[in-house]
Amino acid sequence: MMICLAFFEAMSAIEMMDPKMDAGMLCNRGSRKIITFDQAVQDKILKLDGFSNAELIGIIDSTFACLVSWLEGHSLAQTVFINLYLHKPYIIEDRVLRVFCLAMYKLLDEIKELVHNGMVYEEEDFQPMQYGYHLNPDISQQRMIGMLREVEEDLHKKNRINPDEETHALFARIKFLRLFLQVLISMFKKDEQPVISECTRLLVNCLDMLHIIQKSVDKGVTSEDANSEYILGFEPSINQRLLPPTFPRYTKIKSRSEAIAYFIDVTEKFKIATKITSITSLHQAMDFFIDFSKSSPCILSRSALQMMYPGSTGNLKDILKEAVKSFISPPALISKALLNNSQAKHYVDTFLSHCTRPFTLFLQLCGHNRARQRDKLAHILEDFTSLQDEAERVDAYLHTLSVNSSHIACFGTWILYHTLRIMIMYLLTGFELELYSVHEFYYIYWYLYEFLYGWLISALSRADSFLAENELLYDP
Repeated sequence: MMICLAFFEAMSAIEMMDPKMDAGMLCNRGSRKIITFDQAVQDKILKLDGFSNAELIGIIDSTFACLVSWLEGHSLAQTVFINLYLHKPYIIEDRVLRVFCLAMYKLLDEIKELVHNGMVYEEEDFQPMQYGYHLNPDISQQRMIGMLREVEEDLHKKNRINPDEETHALFARIKFLRLFLQVLISMFKKDEQPVISECTRLLVNCLDMLHIIQKSVDKGVTSEDANSEYILGFEPSINQRLLPPTFPRYTKIKSRSEAIAYFIDVTEKFKIATKITSITSLHQAMDFFIDFSKSSPCILSRSALQMMYPGSTGNLKDILKEAVKSFISPPALISKALLNNSQAKHYVDTFLSHCTRPFTLFLQLCGHNRARQRDKLAHILEDFTSLQDEAERVDAYLHTLSVNSSHIACFGTWILYHTLRIMIMYLLTGFELELYSVHEFYYIYWYLYEFLYGWLISALSRADSFLAENELLYDP
C-alpha cells in the first residue's frame, strides 16, 4: 500500500517532533556523543596552546571554508560556528589562534553589515540569523587591525630568522585576513565614499596573499575520519539544537581549495566593482550594473557594488537630469525661455523626482541573483509604464509652451527606451533560466525581432535626431 504524505501530515510530524522531520532531533541518533568546548577542554581532547604551524593552518583554512559555505546560503550555526574555538576565543592561550578567532568575529560582523546595507539578498542567498552568538566582540576596528598586524610582524620576524614554508604560509593567512578586513571597513560605509586608490592597493595585496595561500593549501593538517575531528576543533553537530524544528537541511562545507578560489574571485570582483565610482553617466552605470550581474557575482560582491555607486547617496535626480540631456537634449532642460518658466520647471522637477524611485529600484534589481531579477523586472515594468504616461503628459504641456521649437515626446522617448530595455531583459532572462519550451522559441524571437528591437531602434533614431536638432538650435 502506497502512503501519501500531504502538507498537513508533514506539519503535524514537525509538531510531534518526529526525528525524521526535526533537525534538532538528529543529536539523538548515533552513538557518538556531542561534546561542547568546555567539555572538550576539560577532557583534554581540545588543546588551547602548543599548536604546530600545520595545525594552525588547518584550523584557519577549515574556518575559511566554513565562512564561504555561510556566504553561499547556509546558516552560521552549521558552518562557521561548528569551529569550537570560536565559542570562547578569549580562553585560547595560543596568541595566533586567539587573534584569528577574534578577527573572524569582526569579519562576520562587517560582512553582515555590508550585505544588510546592500539590500540585495534573498533567503536563498544569505542567512543573517546569529543563533545567539554575538558577532561584535568588545574590540574596536582599529585595535583589531593592530592585533592582527602584531601577530603578522611576529610571524614575519620568526620566518626571517628561521625560514620555513609553514611559517610563511601562516603569515600569508593572517595578513590576508587583516587586509580583507581593512577592505570591508574602508570600502563599504553607508555614508562615506571609499578612497579607491587605497582600496585598490589593499585588494592587490589581498590577491598576492591568496596566491600564496592557494599554493600552500596542502600544508594544513586534515581530519581523515570522524574520530579525529577534535584534532582541528570542529564539531558539525554542536549547534544542531539551535536550529528551528524543520526538515533537516544537509550542509556541505566547501573544500579548502574551493574556499580560497572563492576568495580570489571575490577579490577580483571587488576590483571590478571599484570602477563604478569613476562613472558619472547614468546610462553607462546601468550598463555596468547589467554586465556585472551577468558575471554571476556572489552576494558579497553584489552588495559591494550597490554600496559603491555614487548615485546611491541621494544625488540621483541630478544624474537623471544629465542622463536625459545627453540622451535627447530636451528644450525644457536647455532652452532659457523654458528654464525661466516656473511652471515648466516645476513639471520637469516633479517628473524627475518621480523617476528616481524606479531607476533606483532598477539598479538595486541588478544586484539580486538572476532568478529573482526576472520576478522583479515584471514589477518594475509597471512603474516604468506609469512613468511613460506621466512623461507623455509633461511633453504635451511643454509643447504648448515651446512655440519656436518642437518638444514632442522628448521625455516619453527617453522612458520608452528604458521600458523597452526592461522588456527585452525580461524575455532574454527566460532563456538564461531555461523557462521556455522549444516550441515557444519561435514566437519569442519573432516578438523580439519584429517589435521590441524595432521599437528600440526607432526610439534611438528619434533621440539622435532630436539631439542633433536641439544642439544646433541651442548651441551658443
